[in-house]
Amino acid sequence: MSLSTEHLLQRAAKLDALNAHLTFRISRMAKLLEVEGGQRLADSGVNLTSYRMMLVIDVFGEISVSDLSRIMLIDRAQISRSASELIERGLVEAHTDKGSRRKKLLALTRDGRDLYEVLRRQFDDREKALEGMLDADLAAFWRSLNRVSEWLEAEVGGTAQ
Repeated sequence: MSLSTEHLLQRAAKLDALNAHLTFRISRMAKLLEVEGGQRLADSGVNLTSYRMMLVIDVFGEISVSDLSRIMLIDRAQISRSASELIERGLVEAHTDKGSRRKKLLALTRDGRDLYEVLRRQFDDREKALEGMLDADLAAFWRSLNRVSEWLEAEVGGTAQ
């Protein structure tokens, strides 16, 4: 066996050992999803954090920066910076909450909704591809993902609620 073949076999064994660690594997997969998601957004002028913010805003209709931060588990300062960029681009608007004058609510503008719909279709394609790979295992995957998410949220104090 040549040195390069031996080296490749050793490397493969080490990668297998890393992949045997569930949390490492999940973390790596999350990073791969981020990289792939960023590639989908490359020509849109929107980064992945901003796209995800648009997704959450679309689901809620309007939402505060604080609530976005809690739901997305991202530092409030980063959410505020991204929100400012989206406002500057005319994709999101901010208005004062009628119930609390100190609270600003974010909502998608018409341009924001239009862009979000275009981008959402690209991510829907990814969702369908992933679901297709899981096929009959999809329901079991969702149950497992929900159990792990619930456990983690309880461990960290439910910050995603």
